[in-house]
Amino acid sequence: MTQAQQKLVTDNIPFAVDFSKRWFPLVSESLPFDDIKQEALAGMCEAAKRFDPNRGAKFITYASWWIRCYVNRYILYHYAAVRIPATRHTIEVECKACGHEYLA
Repeated sequence: MTQAQQKLVTDNIPFAVDFSKRWFPLVSESLPFDDIKQEALAGMCEAAKRFDPNRGAKFITYASWWIRCYVNRYILYHYAAVRIPATRHTIEVECKACGHEYLA
């Protein structure tokens, strides 16, 4: 990671921590806050590596998508006693949102 990328990450750590706090009440009984915070910071690092300032987006806007992706994946893989594949979970969520009954 370059020095500029490290500066992006360190300057925006409070955002990643705040983002983690929004997710924590949903899974507080089974997942530790430090793990969710760590995944948010990993997402921030990934965003810093892939960020292109020439595309016209602000870094924090771009990083929020990566942070959300990393935190969602962590929750999907560690929340339940039996792990459901991420694609199957996405299909179930979409079917519930549409009001359709999911057929296995």
